[in-house]
Amino acid sequence: MLKVKVQLLLCMSLLAASCGGGGGGDSSGPIASTPDPASPVFTSSASFSAAENQTAIGTVTATDSDSSSLTYSVSGSELAMTSAGVLSFVSAPDYETKNSYTATVTASDGVRTTTQNITVTVTDDASDNRGSIVNDQLYSPFTRYIDVGNLRIFSRPEVSNDFIETVASTYEAMLVNTSSIDITMRNTFLNTLKNYSVYQRLGYIGGSNYPPESECDADPSCISATAGGSYLDNVVDYIWEVPGEAGADTLNSVLEHLLHTITSVGFNLAFPFEWGFDQSSPLDVATQEAIDKGIYDVSGYSHILQVDAALYRKITAQEYAYWLIVAEWDLFGLAGLVGHEEFSIGTPSGVETTLPLGHKLYQDTVAKVLSVPDKDVLTSLFF
Repeated sequence: MLKVKVQLLLCMSLLAASCGGGGGGDSSGPIASTPDPASPVFTSSASFSAAENQTAIGTVTATDSDSSSLTYSVSGSELAMTSAGVLSFVSAPDYETKNSYTATVTASDGVRTTTQNITVTVTDDASDNRGSIVNDQLYSPFTRYIDVGNLRIFSRPEVSNDFIETVASTYEAMLVNTSSIDITMRNTFLNTLKNYSVYQRLGYIGGSNYPPESECDADPSCISATAGGSYLDNVVDYIWEVPGEAGADTLNSVLEHLLHTITSVGFNLAFPFEWGFDQSSPLDVATQEAIDKGIYDVSGYSHILQVDAALYRKITAQEYAYWLIVAEWDLFGLAGLVGHEEFSIGTPSGVETTLPLGHKLYQDTVAKVLSVPDKDVLTSLFF
């Protein structure tokens, strides 16, 4: 009996030593826990970027190994999230006030949850950067300018301040942030205007009101593009302030020449594949579509074709872009263009049905960069 007790005590002593306690136990420490393989795993980035003055940010996504339905939430009071993972600002951010936000997002399958820290960086929206009229003799023969949406609008001295502000407001109306705008493409366009020093010129009455300049081969309708400083070549034509002209005529003139600058210079530099002037670009092909279908009458430009085929292709494409955009914006009526002999379609539905290549070009680029100007705003400016 004593022998059995000794053996039992010895076994108990060995068991105690093997379970920890003093020396002689397992020195490897506790076994590390492994994540539950069924927990949600985030598949979206931890970094987001959003433009100021809008609430949209992006969508948070995650997967679950057993295909459970996931719900999402976000910490803090500055960001909001739907249960489906759509992330937004509670209030539209102002880049100049705060341009970086952090939060924690959570994905849950109802049993298990996973969290991820995220950062939202706010980008500066140049479209809301409108300056005041500046007097500056550096850019002679232009004596004033105003900057809006990274476009510099230069003015000859005879032009009124009211007309300068009207042109600036018209361009600004094309830069309103809407849900259709692709922020990346918008910023590419705006940065291109800035990096290439694109500008618009304003003059009084017309080219005949100014003396000819040598680089224009004594053509009184041609006025030097040179404005001085870095503003040299990336310009198209003038917008003329004409005394006594108002309403539809002025609106048409301002829209046309602003869009010439935006498309022929800005889009051409920002999106060279789509808006190039070569014979295979989507712009050129869409222009030819309208010509072939008898929608776009280019007979008025035939004299250019006889001299310079490349210039002819550029000018007809530039004019086509204006007609296309104003039709897609449904502004033919307001601008007095209904029944115009050069372009016979003046409605968005007409373009979509009859000119599919033009409609696609518009949807792929223009609609993602420019907003449709509000008709009430245009009416207040021109009527």
